[in-house]
Amino acid sequence: MQIRQKNENLKWYRLSLSFLLCLLVLPFVALEDSYTLKEVNIKKTDGEPVHIYTAEELKKHDGSNENEAILMGIKGVVFDVSEGKRFYGKESPYNILVGKDSTRAVAKMSLDLSDMTHDISGLPASTLKALDDVFESTYMAKYPIVGYMDYLLEKRPDLFASIPYTQPFKITLLAEMFRAELGQQCPSGFSVASDPQYDIST
Repeated sequence: MQIRQKNENLKWYRLSLSFLLCLLVLPFVALEDSYTLKEVNIKKTDGEPVHIYTAEELKKHDGSNENEAILMGIKGVVFDVSEGKRFYGKESPYNILVGKDSTRAVAKMSLDLSDMTHDISGLPASTLKALDDVFESTYMAKYPIVGYMDYLLEKRPDLFASIPYTQPFKITLLAEMFRAELGQQCPSGFSVASDPQYDIST
């Protein structure tokens, strides 16, 4: 009888200890499973408007043109990584990351084409924290900011409330304007940027 009672006591002791351990560990598990990405701070200029980039515009800065700066977007911030040409230039190991906003790829430390996007949905807390760490210790610390992505402006216009900025130039919207003006559809393969009669650079 006494042995049975001792076994029962030991059983309840173990259950109580397990419950206590759960109470102690769960807050840390919850902390690990949740992480809020740090907010981007818009760099103020001396009266000069900050440049807003579209995905189309950023493509021109992929390292393939020696006369263009090599640009890369992370968290909606566009960095000039030309100084890291041996890493990001044409045929360099990380060239796939430039000419686009590659936030997801940086977060995952990935070079997969499917990760070359600013979409970070579904990423775990540890990966988001790693993104913030790399963003601050590598890119913010080493490379100059030259502008911001249009999606950041659209998502968080409040960040730009007191800062002048350029209006993003979108070829697709411009083409729609010409369609409306001409009253006809643009021919197949039409390029507003390349057609001299629609040259707006002057």
